[in-house]
Amino acid sequence: MFSYQYLAVRHDYIDNGAGDLMVLIEPPAGIAQDDDARFIFDGMTDAMLIRNNGQIIYLPCLDEAVIKLIKKCKDVLVAEMQDYDLQEIAASIKKKIMPDFSDYYTAEVVITDKPLEIPQEKLYELRAIYGLG
Repeated sequence: MFSYQYLAVRHDYIDNGAGDLMVLIEPPAGIAQDDDARFIFDGMTDAMLIRNNGQIIYLPCLDEAVIKLIKKCKDVLVAEMQDYDLQEIAASIKKKIMPDFSDYYTAEVVITDKPLEIPQEKLYELRAIYGLG
């Protein structure tokens, strides 16, 4: 049986103002599978990014503005960058200047309307990493 590595990473969301959503993450070790990435949203407040066949990134507590965008999107742009400055990235994008991301790719949005398929013990660990008890 194949096992996933469940991860918690620094992440942010950027709305380009045209109805598109970018998920900005600090990349974990390993390479993303650009053609097979999926952004799974539980329909409530949590999501996970299937980055490759072995890594799932847990993205908890989406705010209302992000949820509204996700419900309208067919896919999201995922951008990976070490030690990023969110304000600097947002300013560059507003000026239509693409920042120097280490990788970027689109991930299909899948809305399940059910809890994410993350083992309960892993979910507790991930929520604790994010300071969510």
